[in-house]
Amino acid sequence: MKLILAIDRKGVMGNEGKLPWKLPDDLKHFKQETYGSTIVMGSGTFCSLPTLPNRKHIVLSRKINSSKGKGTICGMGKQDLFFYNSIDSMLDDLKDKDNVYLIGGANVVQQLFPHVTEAIITHVDADIEVYDTAINLDLSDFTLCSSVACSDPKNEHPFHINRYIRSSPRKR
Repeated sequence: MKLILAIDRKGVMGNEGKLPWKLPDDLKHFKQETYGSTIVMGSGTFCSLPTLPNRKHIVLSRKINSSKGKGTICGMGKQDLFFYNSIDSMLDDLKDKDNVYLIGGANVVQQLFPHVTEAIITHVDADIEVYDTAINLDLSDFTLCSSVACSDPKNEHPFHINRYIRSSPRKR
């Protein structure tokens, strides 16, 4: 499983279900990276997103009655939309799948982080002051493999997209 997310210098991820910055180049990178893949998220993240075409959506939520199923949430209907209330059940179903991306929220990332083998993190060069969601990621088991800088003025803040690979065996 790969993690893909953006954080500021303090680990801020969001505010009121939205990204606290405008970074069109990072959104373009997210789209290119996850297109045609499976994306895993919590229900809050799912409800905050626009439709993301050509991706299988997996939503983890304690509000779902069955351990696995198809359906709608937030009044949306989508193809390739699956719900789980069990992380273990979801992991069993995904164990042989490639190109699975964990995209948020903070609670789901914390729970699934031990299963992440690659982390693609946009480090936003900012200190966001108004936020309600932040995360502290321990990347000590990861090795930085690449870093791409972006300082185009069309983005609200400069940023780096860093790709990390877990250097120690995966935890389960």
